[in-house]
Amino acid sequence: MPVSFTRFIAQLLCGYVASILATTSLSTLASCVTLTALGIAVAALLVWRRLPLVAGAALGLIVATMSASGALAHRIAKCVDGTSVEARGEVIGLPKTSELQSQFDIAPQAIQPWPVCAGDMPRRLRLSWFEGPRVVPGEIWQLRLKLRSIRGYQNPGGFDYEAWSLANRIDGGGSVRYGERRASADNWGWDRLRLDLRKRFGAIPLAHAGILLALLTGDGGLMTDADWSLFRATGTVHLMVISGLHLTIIATFGVALGRGLARLRPELLGRTGSVWPGIGCGGLLVTLYSCLAGWGIPVLRSWLATIVVLLLIPIGRRLSLPMVFLWVAAIVLTCDPLAPLQAGFWLSFGAVAILLAHFAPRFERRSALRALVMAQVVLSIAMVPAVIATIGGVAGVGPVANLVAVPLVSVIVVPLDLIAGAIIAIADDGDVWLVHFADAIVGFVVAYLRALAQFDWIGWRAERGASALAVSAIACCLMVLPLTLRHRLLLLPCVLLPVLPVDMRPLDGEFGVTVLDVGQGLSIVIDTARHRVLYDAGPRFPSGFDLGSAVVVPSLRRATRAAL
Repeated sequence: MPVSFTRFIAQLLCGYVASILATTSLSTLASCVTLTALGIAVAALLVWRRLPLVAGAALGLIVATMSASGALAHRIAKCVDGTSVEARGEVIGLPKTSELQSQFDIAPQAIQPWPVCAGDMPRRLRLSWFEGPRVVPGEIWQLRLKLRSIRGYQNPGGFDYEAWSLANRIDGGGSVRYGERRASADNWGWDRLRLDLRKRFGAIPLAHAGILLALLTGDGGLMTDADWSLFRATGTVHLMVISGLHLTIIATFGVALGRGLARLRPELLGRTGSVWPGIGCGGLLVTLYSCLAGWGIPVLRSWLATIVVLLLIPIGRRLSLPMVFLWVAAIVLTCDPLAPLQAGFWLSFGAVAILLAHFAPRFERRSALRALVMAQVVLSIAMVPAVIATIGGVAGVGPVANLVAVPLVSVIVVPLDLIAGAIIAIADDGDVWLVHFADAIVGFVVAYLRALAQFDWIGWRAERGASALAVSAIACCLMVLPLTLRHRLLLLPCVLLPVLPVDMRPLDGEFGVTVLDVGQGLSIVIDTARHRVLYDAGPRFPSGFDLGSAVVVPSLRRATRAAL
């Protein structure tokens, strides 16, 4: 029998979302014949209102396959790898400059010669120019390039650069041999504004200008390696990435501002009262903030989710929280079916799902402080499998660090930083007291994190394989359910199973050999019962990129334990 309309939509969305998530892990894509057959089946099932779960799964497979096929069609083929070409294109995004080189992206307008075997022309190239001139967003350049295809280092547990570049629509790379500027940039543009803010923040005597700039525009150009190491060691690196948390804070502030302004003129309010003025103001501020952040793929995904939630506010009483979550996930995945290739998607949506599963069945009143502490505790425990799967370990001091850093940075520093950034961008003298106040708060947070970082021995690295991770994920799903404290304590060892120590050293008289891909040559790790020998830590490039710290050290941390 046909199911009810609400249940039909819920099952359709579940199948749709699950299918797109699963499609990103496929090794091969479906053929055109298969997609056509699936399309006919979907149309028939939707007309007859039968098997909504199957119809949603088929529709998700079609959408994800078409998106992935379109993205892969523009990637530089191996037949072009190493070819010297003449390219004309516009500089997009923010360039990264150092003493020896500048790295920037261009949107190619023409590439000559372009071999027939190469397929479609790339839409975005990431280029390196050693000892080149200053490049500004919006400029048109004629460049002589040596192209290269996207290649990552093939090490288990390492960073998947190929998947990351596919998700960010980077189709290839190259090095610039010679270039000539053909057209200057426009006088105004969002990227030009972000570059100007980088210059102005760098000129203000601030102790943490790089952190404030990263929170404002997502530009980490002024941040130091020590800053990133501190945030990674304390599990707070997510604060330095403009994500759904920051946009939610801005949207909440905008809704409150819009509703407050609307109530000043009550005679102009209609039947909906101040709801729509608040939604409009919140959406406007979130959109402006996203423009300032550069509209990267993570920012676009977070903006879209925030706008959908804002639009669902007027009908929120008619939809349950799980349905709102399904609608947001479905719309985000429709606009960006490759989002699951990025860890940020899983972490952000996973965190929201965990909070919904924990708090939705509980209707008791809590104080704001108690709710904040409980949310941090729940996330710290339930997100263990996701963090291990993406990072390879968890910071034991993370819950304590986030309990203080999240409210201070997200609720206080980000709004202050946004207001100060607007004044700095407009005023001739950008040294305003607000930015110094925000800098003082950031200084307190950094000092607090440095104190916690002294307990780095509390950090846990993944010691077991995928089976232990699956058990941990199941235990986390059970822990967020309304269970008693005794049952949760019994599940806690299962949650921490991936990080529990396991001794897999070779026996006496035996040895193990691990070969790491470091590009030029091979790095070899030899393990015995009592020693570990490393041969070749990989090259270090003039740009400062060191394969020893980027590839070898993370791989050693994720490898089997050895007595050192």
